[in-house]
Amino acid sequence: MDRGSERFRRRRVAWCIERFVSSLPTIAILLEFKLNNMKVTISVRQVYFKTTAVDIDIPNDISADDIGTYLNDNAELYSDSIFRGLEEEDYEEGIGMDSGHWTDEDMDSEWRYDCKSLNTGGHV
Repeated sequence: MDRGSERFRRRRVAWCIERFVSSLPTIAILLEFKLNNMKVTISVRQVYFKTTAVDIDIPNDISADDIGTYLNDNAELYSDSIFRGLEEEDYEEGIGMDSGHWTDEDMDSEWRYDCKSLNTGGHV
């Protein structure tokens, strides 16, 4: 390697180092900008519900303690009407615990009965 090529290489290296050093403030600003940028995730949990009710007749000889069992054994008396009623209802915002005798706020669905004649109610 001759002295001319060596001198050129040194000058080129010096020039590259100068360019790099002179760009350090810009690089530092870019790094600071990148490091100070935080990503924020916005999440929403919006709950909507529907409620409906149907009235059915049950035999008079069923005791208050046996109404739940009777209704569970005879779901065909009300289930189709309940599902049709739900289809017709509009969604409301919230979890639906504000009206009625709802008690299972951790559940995504709650079925219950209320019998005014016997002043009783419970879950189906």
